[in-house]
Amino acid sequence: MAYQKLQASLPQSFDSVLLGHIVTLVNEEDNTRLVFLGPTAGGVVLTLEGKSVTIVTPTSPFGDALIGREIGEEVDVHIGNSVTWYEVLAIH
Repeated sequence: MAYQKLQASLPQSFDSVLLGHIVTLVNEEDNTRLVFLGPTAGGVVLTLEGKSVTIVTPTSPFGDALIGREIGEEVDVHIGNSVTWYEVLAIH
C-alpha cells in the first residue's frame, strides 16, 4: 500500500533527495553505493540493471541523513558508534 501511494506521487525534481529517489553515493574508499529512499522495507537489497540497490527509509539513520541533500554534498551516517561518510554523486 505504501508503495502504491508513492507511485502516485513520485518526485518530479531531482535537485535534492526526496522519498522515491535512487541516490548514487561514493564513500571515502571511492566505492559507489546505490540506495532507494522508500516508505517501507528498509534493508532490503534489490538488483537494478545488474547493480545492488539498498532500500532505506526516512526514519532510519541513513535515510534521515539523505533527506534534502543535493549532488556534491557530504552525508555522515551515524549508526551505533560508527560513522560512515558519503558524497552524493547523483539523484535519480
